[in-house]
Amino acid sequence: MTSRFFEADVPSLVPTDEAVFFNRRVFVQSIAALGLAPWSSACAQETGQPSDEDERAKLTPPIERPDVFPTKRNEAYKLPESVDSTLTPREAAATQNNFYEFLSGRAGEVWRHAGDFEVEPWTVEVTGACSKPAKLSLDDLFKFEHEERLYHFRCVERWAMNLPWSGFPLRKLLEKVEPTGEAKFVRFVSAYRPEQMEA
Repeated sequence: MTSRFFEADVPSLVPTDEAVFFNRRVFVQSIAALGLAPWSSACAQETGQPSDEDERAKLTPPIERPDVFPTKRNEAYKLPESVDSTLTPREAAATQNNFYEFLSGRAGEVWRHAGDFEVEPWTVEVTGACSKPAKLSLDDLFKFEHEERLYHFRCVERWAMNLPWSGFPLRKLLEKVEPTGEAKFVRFVSAYRPEQMEA
């Protein structure tokens, strides 16, 4: 018996046009309007938003760095014109997360389990095929020039958010350690702290 393979109608390396990607929402909404999508409510993701002021207080950043934040916005990163430009409320954005170190399973109320997590002292070590291996403290990381970007995040689990992101490009860190010609990949190894990350 001979196997026969067919080429896909759409080449795998050609990205979908942005207008087509974002207009699929119109199609889904039209199906829902006809009553053909009873699954829509079942697919909604719970945000785990805090219900009172005490719980909202847990969303306060664990450290304050007025010398770094707020950062200057990089206007090269903008939200797509095809989406509503309203930013997602902070309570929703800060409680919709997925860290298996604090809570197993799908996204949930990670913020309830991470309140005692210590962010200082914190060290990032870069080793391997680089000319200048380094151990960087949180203060060292904050010395990089930070910027803010606006991003539109869409998830296959049927939620989307418009969020400001603050940080610095990984490229700046890699330039600091000067990768050698032998370097082909960057591997990330997370911390292992079961006393703080119990899940």
